[in-house]
Amino acid sequence: MGNDVSFDRLVELTGAEIRLFLRKVDQTDLSAAMKGSGQRVTDKLYGAMSERVRTFMKDEIDFIDPEPAGIEAGRQRCLQPAIALVRQDQLSWPHPTS
Repeated sequence: MGNDVSFDRLVELTGAEIRLFLRKVDQTDLSAAMKGSGQRVTDKLYGAMSERVRTFMKDEIDFIDPEPAGIEAGRQRCLQPAIALVRQDQLSWPHPTS
């Protein structure tokens, strides 16, 4: 995986894989990670959330104001459950783009 692992690459996962990922990730870390993320990333993640969770996350993201280092730290912490799921063969990480 190495350099191929990045928060933005989550958009390449299937809907079922995103839902599995969301069950494993800490919502506080996810809020920080989503702050400033591109529209494709947020749309993909919000699309896999229930309306209640989506509303909570949007409110949380609007409320928090992390420093850039906090955003990156949140993204790195969010990737840890994804990496664990790959190692357990429960998630297939997207192949490197050319």
